[in-house]
This record gives sequence, C-alpha cells and structure tokens, in this order.
Amino acid sequence: MGSLRWRLLALTCLLLTAGFALVGGVLDRSFVAALEQAQRDRLEAQLLTLLAVAEPDANDQLRLPYDLPEVRLNTPASGLYADIRDAQGRSVWQSRSALGLVFDPQLALPEPGQQRAAVQFSETGETLQTMTLGVVWEFNEGVSEFSGSRSAYFAVTVRESRASIQGQLAQFRRNLYWSFGAVAGLILLAMGALLGWLLRPLGRIENEIEAIEQGHATRLSKHYPNELTGVARNLNALLDAEQRRTQRYQETLANLAHSLKTPLAAARALVQRQASAGDNVELQQQLDRMQDIVRYQLSRPAASSADSMLHGRIDVVLVLNTLLSSLDKVYADKTVSAQLDAERTATFRGESGDLLEILGNVLDNAYKWCTSRVLVRLHHDGCSEGQFRIDIDDDGPGFPTDGAEAALTRGHRLDEATPGSGIGLSVVYDLVRDYGGDIQLLRSDQLGGARVALTLGVAN
Repeated sequence: MGSLRWRLLALTCLLLTAGFALVGGVLDRSFVAALEQAQRDRLEAQLLTLLAVAEPDANDQLRLPYDLPEVRLNTPASGLYADIRDAQGRSVWQSRSALGLVFDPQLALPEPGQQRAAVQFSETGETLQTMTLGVVWEFNEGVSEFSGSRSAYFAVTVRESRASIQGQLAQFRRNLYWSFGAVAGLILLAMGALLGWLLRPLGRIENEIEAIEQGHATRLSKHYPNELTGVARNLNALLDAEQRRTQRYQETLANLAHSLKTPLAAARALVQRQASAGDNVELQQQLDRMQDIVRYQLSRPAASSADSMLHGRIDVVLVLNTLLSSLDKVYADKTVSAQLDAERTATFRGESGDLLEILGNVLDNAYKWCTSRVLVRLHHDGCSEGQFRIDIDDDGPGFPTDGAEAALTRGHRLDEATPGSGIGLSVVYDLVRDYGGDIQLLRSDQLGGARVALTLGVAN
C-alpha cells in the first residue's frame, strides 16, 4: 500500500511540475512582453519630450537645451542616450550621456513619421533598446512668398539599457520559482496526508489479508467505507467457503481412513492364520501395497489445497530437526550419522502434513539406503525469488545412471528386491508440483550416493 501511495505522489508531483512549468512559461512570457512594452512606451515619451524642447537655429538645424528635462540624458554613461542625425546620417546633436560612446550596428533611417525599434550594443558591451523616429522639420523664418517654406529631415534616436529589464526579470523569475516551489510543496504535503487518509482502509485490508495468510485470522473485519464494503463482504464469503471446503476434506479423509482401518486390520489377521507361509508372505506384501496405495490416494485431496491462502507458516529447520531425531530412533540399529547444514532459516507456507509427507518420505529413503551417513543442506543457491532448496544426500549406492526419474512414477521401484510399494517418491513428486516446486534425483558429489534436490516456496 505504501508503494501505491508513493506512486500517486510521484504522479501528482509530475503533473504539478508540468502544470507549473506551463503556467510559469505563460507568466514569464507575459511579464517579459509587459516589460518590453513599458520600455518602448518610455522611449516614445522621451522622443516626444526631445521634440518638444528642440528649436531650429539659423543654419536650419535643431538646437536642444544644455540641460534636458530627463536628468539621465545629462549624466555620462547613465544608461539613457539620445542623438539626432540628418538625412545623410550625420550626427547633428548628442546628449551628454552619450558623449564618447559608439553604438553598433548602425541604424537605418526610418521614413518620415515612422518609428523603428532595434537592439544595439555599446562599445562596453551594454545591450540597448533603441527607438528612432523620422521627422521633417519646417523652417518658416525669412521665407518669401515666392520661395516657399524650407524643410529638413531628421532622425531622433533614444536608447535605454536593458539591464533594468533583465534585473526585474531575474527578480520576477526568482520570486515565481520560489512561490511555485512553496505552493507545490504544500500541495504535495496535503496530497500525502489526503492519500494516507483515503488509502487507510486499503491498508487495513492488506494487513488483515496478511494476517490471514500467516494464520493469525480467518476473515476480514467490518466497518469499512461504503466503497469497500462489497469487497470485504465478497472476500469474507470466499474465505468462509474455503474454510468449509477444507473442513469437508478433512472430515472426509478422517471418515475414509477410519472406514478402511478396520477391514485392513481384519485382512491382516486372516492372513496370519493361513497355513501356507509362502502365501502369507505374498499376501502380506499385497496388503502393504494396498495400504500404501490408500495412503497415496488419501493424500490427493489434501494436496489439491496447496494453493489455499488459509495456511500458516512453518519453520522448515524445526521440522527437519524433528524428523531427523525421529528417524535416528527408528534406524538406531544402523547408527546413521545425520548432519543438518542450514545457512539460514526458511519458512514454508502450506499444510504441515504436506511438508511432513515430502520431507519424511525422502529422509526415510535416505536412512534406508545409506551406509552410515546422511547430509541435509538447506540453502538458497540457484533459487528464484521466494524459493529455497533442500539437498538430501546419502552415502548409499545412489540412483542408477539411466532411468532414475522413473522412481517418480507411481508403483515403480528401482530395486524390486527391497520391500515397498514404490509410491513414496511419487507422492513427494505430486505434492512438490502442487506447491509450484521441483524435485531432482542426482548423484551426491559429497557423499557419493544419492541426492534428492527439493525446491519449494518460501514465505517471507
């Protein structure tokens, strides 16, 4: 549930980043456009101010006062500059702020009555926004009625440094990014708290299902939100049905075992009273085989529930120690030296009877066929995620080179001279497969005899 919460927060963060980037881009472009328009408006106002204070002189040139209304035009290198050029592009006047400065590139002269905006650079590397206005000045003094009025073309140019715009833009972007970052952080915190509150019922369901898997509970609790009431109700119905099915299996097996126990006991008693010893031995073997076959068939319904979620978690090392201690007593006359090597513990999720059936059959075979040593190794080498492996080695004759896998077939025995029904390993094979595991019959590279490699699932 925690991973879902983090995925939702990551998706929210991604959407917020995309949204804020889009909004920030729009605001940034709008602010830049507003700053540039404000600067053009200031330059136009300066052009009109210069034209208002300009006066013609006797040489048909424009003369401006020494002290201009705009203080920055009177201050050298102030960032605001102005000049006037004639129709040939020659400078006829320059503000004191622009004295000694060269601007590049040269600007083309606009048509009379038109404005032209451009970007220039000073010799000091300063970026300037430039506005030029083309005007035709009428000179009326001393004009006769025959000669008409005199006029001359002038280009009035005002330049202003863009440093102020860039400074305002940098400050605006800093404020924008910090504001957006703070807002995004608050939204993420609020979303995290909201998701935690909204997903809490799902977390309860997850914890309760885990408790059911571990055998600490049998059904989900009540009082879920309306959106999850149906889910909880259906899961509880499924769990109840699973419990009833398992209980029916157990009762059926118990009844069947009890029903078969008495006839088999009676048959054994009748066999023992037979006069022919040869018939006794043969019939006794057939009864033993019948008992093993019945046990095998009874194990099938239990094995079919291997995928049930209503299982506890069983400590495999504890089960192995218990089985080895029991087998040491059963085969006390052989003085078997059994060793358990477990690199770390493993937990089996399933029926305890199934695990005892699997390990009991294989260990019993190892004790039966070994000379004096049995080695049991529990490890995780070569296993996929969620599995463990048990290697059971002995120092006996081992499996034959060809046909060892035939021992996994029900009723097949590798050594017909040895008593048995030949279904022990087939039971193990079926149970292991039902639990999604694997069984391999190999040659032991440590003791020289047989090795049975069991791969089973682990519950963490």
